[in-house]
Amino acid sequence: MSFTLMDLGSENYEFRANVWNWKTALEIIKSFDVVSEGKLRQMTYNGTGAKLEREEAHTVAEKIRDVILPQLEPNKRMLMDLSVTDKPDDGTLFLSHWGGPLSAGNLSALVTRHVQHQGVVSLSS
Repeated sequence: MSFTLMDLGSENYEFRANVWNWKTALEIIKSFDVVSEGKLRQMTYNGTGAKLEREEAHTVAEKIRDVILPQLEPNKRMLMDLSVTDKPDDGTLFLSHWGGPLSAGNLSALVTRHVQHQGVVSLSS
């Protein structure tokens, strides 16, 4: 699943994000308190065609440029809680309902079979 931001005033200008990056981008946008809760909710799902008004889009872009980008020096990244880290992403998956790392004991049988097949997690004790 991925999300695409398109500048409707500029031809061929797009920003694409996978679901992992989009969730953080959405938290950043939410922190600006510019976009309504309804529109933010719509933006959590792909394929909805959610659109920002011109003024909203410009404000979001300005805040990203002026507030967020200065925090992100080379080799730094922003997390969903808007903290900044220089620690590389180790690929650990976290369960959203309680924040614990993904482990075999936390998975349904169907998901367990899938992640075992994909080699994501070892199911041996």
